[in-house]
Amino acid sequence: MVGEGLAVAHLEANGYRVAARKVRLPEGEIDIVARTGVITVLVEVGAGRGPAMGDGLESIDGRKAARLRTLAASYAAREGLSGDVRIDVIAVDMDPDGRLRGLRHVQNAVEGEGD
Repeated sequence: MVGEGLAVAHLEANGYRVAARKVRLPEGEIDIVARTGVITVLVEVGAGRGPAMGDGLESIDGRKAARLRTLAASYAAREGLSGDVRIDVIAVDMDPDGRLRGLRHVQNAVEGEGD
């Protein structure tokens, strides 16, 4: 996916170390796992193509946020992570013809149980 490639490039340009892509778990898939300092960052990439297709951030509704929290807990347990785990969202907005309109990185986009 073009959006994931752009997200990886953005993360690496900003000092993140990408550890894995497309991590499959029984509960679903994590788009990108990266590290910044001692923090493990699980990244959901939302891509949108033009105003008619919606904004990349609009894809993160309450149901998807809950799924991302479940994925984060499952991944942390599987990997034995004891440090901080954060869920970020990178919205990649494209024109209908596939040209990049913008990229936004929202850190800690999905938090706790009630979001």
